[in-house]
Order: sequence, then C-alpha cells, then structure tokens
Amino acid sequence: VAAVGSIAGVPVAFTRGDANTVDDPHPVDLTDGNVRVVRFSLSNGAFWLDQFAAPYALALIVSALGIAITGIAVSRGFSPVGMRGIYWLRSTAPARQQSGTAQHERAL
Repeated sequence: VAAVGSIAGVPVAFTRGDANTVDDPHPVDLTDGNVRVVRFSLSNGAFWLDQFAAPYALALIVSALGIAITGIAVSRGFSPVGMRGIYWLRSTAPARQQSGTAQHERAL
C-alpha cells in the first residue's frame, strides 16, 4: 500500500508493485470488504516467476519431472519388457496359461 486516501468520500488505498515507480491504475475501495491481511510474501517474486518462464528453466523442470517419474517407476518394478498392449499398466506381466497336458506332466 503506497497511500490511503479518499475519492468522493469513499476510503481507498493506492497500491504499488515492489518494482514499480508509479501507483497501480485502480485504487482499492476499502468499503467493499476486499481488504486482505498479507501473511506471506515472497521476496523478489516477480524475478523468480520470470526465471521459471524462461525456456531453459522449463526444459530443466520437465527433465527433472521425467527423471523423478522414471525413478519411481523403476523402484516399483516397472521395466520396458512387456510394454506392449496393456502390460505397461502393470508392474509385472500376467502369467501365461499352460496347456492341460503341460500342467498334468508337472503334477506327476
């Protein structure tokens, strides 16, 4: 808040961004119940948002997410073997059905 005043008898607050040299174009009406208490502030927030919007930062974030997802998948037993069809949804491929003769021979 840069200043508090009134316009036509209505109390208003004139706001200004951290890096701005002029007030914001629209004063905040203090009678509308839209007054907020700031409980948290990120120092140089606009700078960090600008940095994360850069193409190299976006590539770094996507790469980090890909590595994290791959690490989670490998730790849970997923492997590229049997990734055809619906097998990629399961951690291990389902057991194949054996013929009746092969099951009988194993039982003996």
